This record gives sequence, C-alpha cells and structure tokens, in this order.
Amino acid sequence: MGEVRKIQQVGHSTLVVTIPKKWANEMNLRAGQQVSLEREIDGSIRIYTREVVKKGTSTCNINVEEFNATEMLVRALIGIYLSGRNTIRVYSEKGIEPHYTDQIRCVTQSLTGLGIIEQTSNEVIIHDILDSTKFPFENLIRHMFKIISFIEEILAKTIDEVDNRLAGEITNLEVEIDRVYWLAVRQLLLVVRDSTVGEKIGIPSLSDAVGYTIVVKCLEEIADHYDDIGRTISSAIDNGLEAKNKNLKEVKRHFTQLYGMGDEVLQTLLAKDGFRANDTINTIENILKEMNDTSKRLLQQKNKEEYDIELNSVLLNLIQIARQNRNILETVINQCMNGFQDTRDSKPSDKRELVEA
Repeated sequence: MGEVRKIQQVGHSTLVVTIPKKWANEMNLRAGQQVSLEREIDGSIRIYTREVVKKGTSTCNINVEEFNATEMLVRALIGIYLSGRNTIRVYSEKGIEPHYTDQIRCVTQSLTGLGIIEQTSNEVIIHDILDSTKFPFENLIRHMFKIISFIEEILAKTIDEVDNRLAGEITNLEVEIDRVYWLAVRQLLLVVRDSTVGEKIGIPSLSDAVGYTIVVKCLEEIADHYDDIGRTISSAIDNGLEAKNKNLKEVKRHFTQLYGMGDEVLQTLLAKDGFRANDTINTIENILKEMNDTSKRLLQQKNKEEYDIELNSVLLNLIQIARQNRNILETVINQCMNGFQDTRDSKPSDKRELVEA
C-alpha cells in the first residue's frame, strides 16, 4: 500500500493534501512551482511536473549489430511500435546488410502507420504518422469481425464447390487481420499509460482494456486457424478430395454450425449482454461435443487417405475457433460482473440483469 496522507481543509471549500518531501526533492520542486494533475480511468489521480515528457513520443535507437538474427530485429521493431514510439532509428556503423533492410521494410508494411522516411547505407529512420486516438476502438473490433466473416464466405464457397482457386485470398485477409491486431494492441497499451486516450477511443476503464486485449487476441487466433483451414483444404483438394466424400460432408456440417457465429458474438460483445453470452456459450459447448465426437471417429477410421487426415486437421482447427469464440463470450460475462456492486446490504430484487449499463 502506498503512503497515506490526510486531506485537510483550507478556508471554506478548498481541500489540500501534502506531497512527499522526498519526491519533491527528487523532482526539484519548490514552493510556487506548478504541477499537472490528471485523472486516470480507474479514478486515481496522477501528478507530474510540467517538464515531464509523456512516454511514447521519443525516438528509439537500435543498433543492428546487437542483433544476431533478423527475427529478433523484427520482434524488437514490433515491440517498439506497440510501445507508442513515434520514431525508430535503425543504424550500423559497419553498414546495414540488405537482408536486415528487407526485414525492416516488411515490418513497416505490416504495421499500420509506419513508414521509412530516410534511408542510407548506415541507417534507416522509421516514423509513425498515425494518430491512434483517431481510431475508435469499436471500429477496429468491427473491422476484425468483418474480415473474419469474409474469410468464412470464401471457405464456404471452397468447401461447397471443392475448388481451391480462392483459398489463397484467405492468407491475404489473415495478414490484414494481423495489421489491425497490432494497431489494437498499440491502442490498448496507450490506454494503460494515458487515461485520456481511453476517453478518446471509447475504452472507459482499465478492466475494459484488459477485456479487449483478450478479445483482439482471440480474433487474431481465429483468423490464424481459418488460414490454416484454407491451406489444408486446398492441399486436400490437390490430393484428390471429392465432393461426395462422407468425411467432407461431416466437416462441412460443423463448419456451417460456426459460419456466421461471429455476428452473434460481436453483437453480444458490443451490448455487453451477459445472459446472451451465456446462452451462446451453451450452444458452443454442444457444438464442441459434436465436433470432438466426429474427430474421434475420423481418427479411428481405417484405410484413411491423405485427404482424410487433412480433413481431421480442418476439424481440429474448427474446434479451436469455437473455443476462441467461447473465450470472447466469457470475457463479456467477466466485464458484466466487474460492473456489479456488492448487494449484500441492499434489498433483494426479483430479477438482476447480467447486462452492463
């Protein structure tokens, strides 16, 4: 627990509280100087000096020579982007090798708002031209659901017609989902650091930020599983899968059970309707039981062709998609419960709504 201070009254209406002397000395504060007060989204107050520059606006310098693999450089650039830095300077006194430059360019193309503004043989300067506060968070969520719905539409046609000519487009859509996902995570991290960002993009509390972090990760995972399904179905078709295959019909039935569920999950999420979430979770549990039973039958089947094994892989991905949808709905219920007040001392009511006001 932090240091406790007593609130005192000065005059008729002014309330004051003293600040710790040690902190004042560390910040070189003197009587008469001004400090800024900022209310956080959890209700607390943050005090900072006017000279303090908020995190996320400075330049980050990266020496390529400190990285022994391009993969680590890519992960570092993504991490810096998520931290909210405006400018990233990648440099090397020995010169940046082409394979590093290629990876830097790939990263800037995969992260919304980043662009290379200056490049020489020894340095690459990346700048973020995006104002994250201009993107309402609900719009990002809707966009992710819309992309997933389009992926489902392509898969439905691929499975119905046993035609893999459109399957490659799913990978392009999955890449777009990743772009939106990283932008969403960046916004959520900014909300944690600066409460005013949450107010601007529609995230009213830290608990909401935590819940949305789970939601966007689930959506990113769903897109990954659908991408894997597209690749696997395409391979199965190449290996001789035909429309009359009975295992394909079972997989199609289970895919149909999930097709369009995203709209129900989205509406439940936006309404923060706990009862509706609970009902849909029960539906998903029944679907999961059916899919697990089908998967067991496929595994026990004798004389399987290569495409039969691939169809079971598709089914396992559908199971994971169902679970991710369930995770989103469980998050909705958790958010509703966070809004509940302790009612032990209040009069009992005939009905308590599990819907956040």
